[in-house]
Amino acid sequence: MSAAAVEEAQLPKAVLKRMMKKQLAQSEDAAVRDANISSEAMLAVSEAAKVFISYVTCTANDICAEHKRSTISADDVLSALDELEFGEFCDVLRADLESMCWGGWVGWCVGGGRV
Repeated sequence: MSAAAVEEAQLPKAVLKRMMKKQLAQSEDAAVRDANISSEAMLAVSEAAKVFISYVTCTANDICAEHKRSTISADDVLSALDELEFGEFCDVLRADLESMCWGGWVGWCVGGGRV
């Protein structure tokens, strides 16, 4: 795989670093809030996120295929998270998706409908 292909397959470094820093900033421990993040740590989190995305996508696709549909919906993703034992994220994710739908975000809403 070429260097360009490897770079293309990575999550955006700036977004990833911002997300990681945001999580550290929520700590009550000042040493944690001020921690630096190494390139290796960012790469490890990026790879873990890619594996997670692939795992959820494949499971959501299986759920979609079971229902004889060809388009994965938000509900399929939520069902996949539940099936993969990440159900504790579903309530927060559903609330976020619904707030985006009702907050004027144009896209797919939970339940498969369009805004």
